[in-house]
Amino acid sequence: MGKFSGWLLFSDLDETLLNHQKEISAENRKALDYFTQEGGMFSIATGRSEVISRKFTQILPINHPAIIYNGCGIYDFSHDCFIRTVTLCRSPMDQAVLQVLKRFPNICLEVFTQQGMYYANPNGKIDNNIVREGFPFDQKAYEKIEEPVFKVLFQSEDNALLHMIRTFLQQVLPQDQYEMVTSSDEYLEILPAHSTKGDALQWLKDKGNYEKTVAIGDYENDLKMLLVADVS
Repeated sequence: MGKFSGWLLFSDLDETLLNHQKEISAENRKALDYFTQEGGMFSIATGRSEVISRKFTQILPINHPAIIYNGCGIYDFSHDCFIRTVTLCRSPMDQAVLQVLKRFPNICLEVFTQQGMYYANPNGKIDNNIVREGFPFDQKAYEKIEEPVFKVLFQSEDNALLHMIRTFLQQVLPQDQYEMVTSSDEYLEILPAHSTKGDALQWLKDKGNYEKTVAIGDYENDLKMLLVADVS
């Protein structure tokens, strides 16, 4: 029994555990090693997919299922399987997304499914963050994506544009079916209702037997998780 036995710690990745160079500092790695060696359970809570997150599981002492897709999935990397998934209701979202593309034809649209990530606007700009990190993706028009969708993401460096899109979506999408969060200055995401990082953490707390839960994050998509955790 170590001093952190029964403790569960979740950390956001981008701009929290990862620095601007997408690296984990030696100090943070040393602290996490100590935490897990003393009996603590550690994992990540991220908007990334299991594929994109996998490289960090190889350099971090992760010993607990992770929260991915900003809460739409809970994934056990040790067994390579999902424990929980929540997907978007395609109607009326499909109509709303197509209306956004009609109003803003050059917006970058990214769609995340269990089969992978799609650039879903053939006329949209490319997300330089995706290119820079070498994330795998396919290109497919939004209306041709038939599989269940975890989340839809609009990317732009124009904050005013993202605000206009958010305002429009809030007017046309039922609040009891969808949630919208920003995960960085450039990203606006549509999630299923009750499927944020905080909802995923609450689900784990209801199912598990943790002495204390701790969460670390830095942006709007982390807020509910910080509220649900015992320490944040």
